[in-house]
Amino acid sequence: MVWAGLVARMEKRRGINSVLVGMPENRRPNGIPGRRWEDIVKMDLQEVGCGGMDLNDLVQDRNRWHIITDWFRIY
Repeated sequence: MVWAGLVARMEKRRGINSVLVGMPENRRPNGIPGRRWEDIVKMDLQEVGCGGMDLNDLVQDRNRWHIITDWFRIY
């Protein structure tokens, strides 16, 4: 989760950002959508009650992002 915040704050033209927002190239069975890493981070945020927030806005507020990611370090 901490690394997701670092990557989300990076400039969009950097290659590492494609890891966060890019779609996987592997084929999945019919009926199962491919998930981006960003989608998994958003699912994790829903678990801590921050699901309705925009990920990019959330990571820009570093104090709040550190509070959220500290929760993941504890559990």
